[in-house]
Amino acid sequence: MYKFDNTMNSYLAGVFEADGHIDFIKNKNPRFCITTHEKNKGWLLKVKNTFGNYGFIRVKKRERALVLTISNKAGLKLVISLLNGHLKTPKIIVFNKLISWMNINIEAESEIKYYDIDYNLENSWLSGFIDGDGGFYVRYTKGKASQNRKERIGCRMTLYQRVSLKCGTSYDKIMGCIKEKLNCKLYKIEKNSRFYYIISCSSMLEVTNLVEYLDSYELKSSKYLDYVDFKEVHLMLKSKIAYENVTLVKLLKLRMNNLRNYEDIVWNHL
Repeated sequence: MYKFDNTMNSYLAGVFEADGHIDFIKNKNPRFCITTHEKNKGWLLKVKNTFGNYGFIRVKKRERALVLTISNKAGLKLVISLLNGHLKTPKIIVFNKLISWMNINIEAESEIKYYDIDYNLENSWLSGFIDGDGGFYVRYTKGKASQNRKERIGCRMTLYQRVSLKCGTSYDKIMGCIKEKLNCKLYKIEKNSRFYYIISCSSMLEVTNLVEYLDSYELKSSKYLDYVDFKEVHLMLKSKIAYENVTLVKLLKLRMNNLRNYEDIVWNHL
C-alpha cells in the first residue's frame, strides 16, 4: 500500500478527475472506474491496494488500457471516504450522485456528508491530475546553416482537459486555478467538434514553477520517469550546459513516453 500522508487523498481525487468515471446501471451497484495505459499496471495495482484491494482490473487489449472497477458497497464506501472533500472539477456532480445512492442503499449510523469543491492546490491533487492527463516532452531541433536555423533544445509539459461535461458544467474555474498556480499558458482549442483546454508550461519560469511543485508533490505513475528525464534537461538548460551535452539530451528524449520500454519499468519511486 502507498505510504499515506495528508495529501494522498488529494492525489487519488486528481487521478479520478483526470481518468476516472462512475457508471450507474439500473438494478446494479454503481461502478467506480479508473482507466490508464497498460504500461501503468504496477501503479494501478498500488492504487487498487490503496482502495482496500476492492474491485478488479480489466484489460482492454485494443485500446492497450487497463480499467480498475470497484462496485461492491464496502469498496464504494471506502472510495467515498478517501475522495470526499478533495474534488475540484465538475465530476463532483456524479460523485455526489454516488453519495446519494450510498445513503439510500447502505445501512449506516449517519448519512455520508457532501462537500463543496475545494480549489486549493497546495496539495497533491494536481500531481494526480497530471498523472492522468499530462505529458512531458523534450524537443531537440538540429541547426541548419543553409536555412538560417539555430539548434534548439526545449522542455514542455501539456495538460489537456475538455472544456465542459456533457451536462454543460464548465472546467473554467479549475483550469484557471492551475494556470495561476504554475503561472503558465492556458489555451482553448477545437478538435473533432469538441473543445479542450490546454495547460502549457514551456518557458524557463513556467517549467521552474512546475518542477518546484512536482518536487514537493511527486508523480506516481510511469510519468514520473518521464518527468525525471524532462527535469534533467530543464536543469541543464537552466545551468546553460544543455548545448554542451546534446548527446545526453537526445538520449533522454529517445527514452521518454511511448519510446520507453515499459516492460522494464521498476516501481522504486512508489
